[in-house]
Amino acid sequence: MQDYLKRFQKDLFTKVFFAGAQSLPPGKLFLRSDWEPPDDKVPLELKRRLRLFTRKVASLYRLRQARVPNLLPIQYGVLKALKESPHTLVTRSDKNLGPAVAERSDYIKAALKDHLYDGATYRKVTPVDAEKEIIAIKAKVLAFIQTFKKTLSQQDRTFLLRSLADVKDPFPHFYITWKLHKTPLKT
Repeated sequence: MQDYLKRFQKDLFTKVFFAGAQSLPPGKLFLRSDWEPPDDKVPLELKRRLRLFTRKVASLYRLRQARVPNLLPIQYGVLKALKESPHTLVTRSDKNLGPAVAERSDYIKAALKDHLYDGATYRKVTPVDAEKEIIAIKAKVLAFIQTFKKTLSQQDRTFLLRSLADVKDPFPHFYITWKLHKTPLKT
């Protein structure tokens, strides 16, 4: 609950800080920022009222430990065993058919055989080459922003610049989804 209230406070203070300023045109791209308005620019009365509101909401909603899970003991035991097993993996399936459980070794073999060993689609790169590619992509994005700075909206420029700066792990992560509706099973 605390995370929601903190986010609410940040959003509220930001909206009050920018109240009356010309707003940006609506866009589809948005990256949340860690920026917060300066503390001295937020009215004291708003802070006081938010404190009272937060206390009241917090008193109404307290996290409690559920006494009994909404599962039969055997169901709960199976789920716990699956979660803790180093040999099984719960993955996604295709067509919104829900989760799929697979042996970790089978999952890895399927990913390699069906996809990663396909030289026409994938090639193995060294860590050094991967870093070079990330730097090259960042340079291309910056060049794109520079080339189209007059046609890109401020919101789109902000999104693109934040996506370059705020990414902790710039590398995509490969995963497969099981096509459970296919016989034989495919990924």
